[in-house]
Amino acid sequence: MPKINITKSAVRDFVRSEYLKRYEPLKNARTEALRNAVEASSLFVKFKDLLSSAESVANALEKAGYGSTFKQSLVSCDVMLNRMISNLWTARIDSPKDEIKLLYTIAKPYDEKLEKLENAYQSARRVIDAAPGGKAAADILKSSGLDFYEWQNTDKGSTLDLSALKGGD
Repeated sequence: MPKINITKSAVRDFVRSEYLKRYEPLKNARTEALRNAVEASSLFVKFKDLLSSAESVANALEKAGYGSTFKQSLVSCDVMLNRMISNLWTARIDSPKDEIKLLYTIAKPYDEKLEKLENAYQSARRVIDAAPGGKAAADILKSSGLDFYEWQNTDKGSTLDLSALKGGD
């Protein structure tokens, strides 16, 4: 069996895939929890109603011949909500204002986990960069619980469907 050269790049790809496997679901859960809390707020319901009224007025202005500038200038409620949620990071904020304490209470555990995950990812990247080669980096990561070799061999045992490459029909 030929000796396989393990590159630092391949180990970086492995670490990145493991990071994203954990990061995306955690970030999505955070976003969903915050979205549910904001949408339940009476202030948000009022805002949504006002925005809906503004859209109606903008549509009326457009029909009256004033052009579509008013309508184009409005931002959808979903876009504004997504921006607010993505900008709400609590990891380094100790005392939020009373109005958003609930949101910070919801987001803080997620933010702490995301920050811990990011720190672990950066540590793994530093280990890879400091290692003399890809195999050494993979060995160090394996001793810490990240098994590059198992990840690398996952596709080798699967059955390949090569029927499309065969001649005939």
